[in-house]
Amino acid sequence: MKAHGKAIKRTVIVPMLICIGAVFMSCMLACPAHAYENIVIVIDPGHGGPGMEGETDSGARYNGVMEKDVDLITAMALVEELSQYGNLTVYMTRTEDVHMELQDRVDFAKSVNADYLISIHYNASVHHRFYGSEIFTSAFGEEYAKGVSLAQTIMSWWVEDGAVSKGVKTRIGKKGDYYGIIRMGREAGIPTIILEHGYLDIDSDFAKYGTEDAWRHMGVLDATAIADYFGVKKGVVQANVEAKLTVPVPTGRVDDDQTPPENVSVTIDHYDPATRVLKYTVSATEPDSALLYYDLNTQTLAEDEDNGFMKMSVWENGAESMQGTYTVPDGYNGAFVARVYNNYEKFTDTEPITIPAEFLPKEDNADTDAVPGDPSHIGGDGTAITSMPQVTLQDGSGATWTLEGALAEAKGAAGLIVDHDGINETGKKHYAGMIIAIVVAVSMLVAAIAMAVVTSSRSKRKRRRPDRYDRYIK
Repeated sequence: MKAHGKAIKRTVIVPMLICIGAVFMSCMLACPAHAYENIVIVIDPGHGGPGMEGETDSGARYNGVMEKDVDLITAMALVEELSQYGNLTVYMTRTEDVHMELQDRVDFAKSVNADYLISIHYNASVHHRFYGSEIFTSAFGEEYAKGVSLAQTIMSWWVEDGAVSKGVKTRIGKKGDYYGIIRMGREAGIPTIILEHGYLDIDSDFAKYGTEDAWRHMGVLDATAIADYFGVKKGVVQANVEAKLTVPVPTGRVDDDQTPPENVSVTIDHYDPATRVLKYTVSATEPDSALLYYDLNTQTLAEDEDNGFMKMSVWENGAESMQGTYTVPDGYNGAFVARVYNNYEKFTDTEPITIPAEFLPKEDNADTDAVPGDPSHIGGDGTAITSMPQVTLQDGSGATWTLEGALAEAKGAAGLIVDHDGINETGKKHYAGMIIAIVVAVSMLVAAIAMAVVTSSRSKRKRRRPDRYDRYIK
């Protein structure tokens, strides 16, 4: 019986196990997709369509390009690159220049069970002074956590590529999230982010983002960052992929920063009158977000919103103060104002400041020229002038006197007094007394010389008389 039982096991059970194993393996080979994770991403090229009223269809229009075209070029390069990675299914909301409502874009993403919706854009500002790259996401719940985590990874790749980071941010409006596509995406349960790659309306960014090669490059860079975030690989389907969630789900709304920088001040460190180059240091704090730009300008231009503060420098991350230079316009003698922005474009201006006297050139003959009507010169406040090689004075009647050489030196002893109306009465009396004294001295000298001549003549006549007398006697 034992031998018979062993025979049954060998002839029935073993083949059965082999058959079951073969069926299991064949099912695994025939249906591999069920064993692996798949992530659905929808790429949305912003704007699109023939409309030219406002910027709904065209987007920003600067430097001969329209944002809708640039968005599409970047999005198509992104999809082409990202489709090469395993574990990802990638869609586009539009592949040509057509108009789409925001709700249509979100509805499409929902129809394909999108895990993420990424909207592609380029930027512009009202006064054309901002530059850099920024990413927006929802301010609420899981959409915030997933959106910020993905956005931070993308931003890190942008910065590594040389971009100026304006940050990963929320923006609040009357209905919650300010941007419609983000708000509608959250309502559909889809984490949505807006990628603002750079500015088309300012030279500093357009030099980097102003060609078709650059727009395609940004698409490839976006795809590389997204693949990095999900940990996927080109041409490889992995059993497990895991997103790099770096931000916890918030308990409430995450508001944008509505307060400007604090403790903003500026000092002038040096000024070179020959080159008119001014060196300054500006300090500020920002407890709620991050400092981003700073600039210095004349007080006049600081009050001109359209033209002031156009050459803003980047504030170094974490720095308490920054130094800069400014070339003072020729002939400008007024005050200066510094401005500091945070990454939410809120700003604070400093109090006006002037160039310290120690850096200004000393005026020629500032201590020797008495100028009627100008109290800033010596003599303008009625004080005595003590020493000067040449002085020009004018009294109330318009008469003018010029003292030079010895007279200019002698006037100190005479106690000459001046004021902003010319020579006062004391000065006139002293001046007249001095002239009289000189005239008397000259007269006395002339009289003395005359007397000496007369005396000498008489003496000669006395010596000659005996000679004539003797001649007569002989």
